[in-house]
Amino acid sequence: CFILNNMNSFDDRTRAVQKLIETLKSSNQISVVTEALRPGVIILIKDLNGNHVIQRCLQHLSNQDNQGVSLHLMQLMNLVKALFTLFP
Repeated sequence: CFILNNMNSFDDRTRAVQKLIETLKSSNQISVVTEALRPGVIILIKDLNGNHVIQRCLQHLSNQDNQGVSLHLMQLMNLVKALFTLFP
């Protein structure tokens, strides 16, 4: 899972992870990759190249497999809404 660590801002690594996501077949493979990505979802979303990794997950994995990604996206949206409420 070294390639998945600190991959934001490393264009070649994000492309490799995108290709990896496209080739995942078994539920075990999907689980390993999504668990490795889960802690860095927010960082990936904010990075131009990392964003493509998240997009690839949403395109190629099932809704169930993307639950971790979706949960972090919802948390981020709730945080943004709260900030706009506090600081209009």
